[in-house]
Amino acid sequence: NLSAKLKPLVEQNLFDYIIIDCPPSVETLVRNAIVASTDIIMPIQAEEYAVKDSGKFIRFINNINNELKEIGLPPKKFAGALMTMVDNRVNNAKELEEGIRTELGKAEYTVFETLIHRNSKVSQTLEGNQSIYEFSPNSVGAEDYAKFTLEILSQEDK
Repeated sequence: NLSAKLKPLVEQNLFDYIIIDCPPSVETLVRNAIVASTDIIMPIQAEEYAVKDSGKFIRFINNINNELKEIGLPPKKFAGALMTMVDNRVNNAKELEEGIRTELGKAEYTVFETLIHRNSKVSQTLEGNQSIYEFSPNSVGAEDYAKFTLEILSQEDK
């Protein structure tokens, strides 16, 4: 179980944060990652149907929280949504971004300010099983993720 694998790292205080990167789907792998986590950040693609699909993932998190509550465990915090695969070359990119912010805002969900732009270097890291910082530290993708890290850290300071 993932929680058991992470426990020694948590107990040794080796890291301030451990990020488990999973697709926003309703699979067993994602369930295990959610249960092992304290906070959930949902990646949301800047596309037409993303808000509709995000509702499924949010319901999935809520169901897990209900199950955890039933057995006396604390719920997982939904920290917000991170827009990914943003493509400024698409004519309606700004409208898509605004639509996502508006729809999730109506449900009182935070949408992070940082945008992760569509970038081939990020996709290529999967092939080489490397982080973006190892593979292409000066790429737009690395810069976007660095900005996101700073945004998260600034929220922790508040």
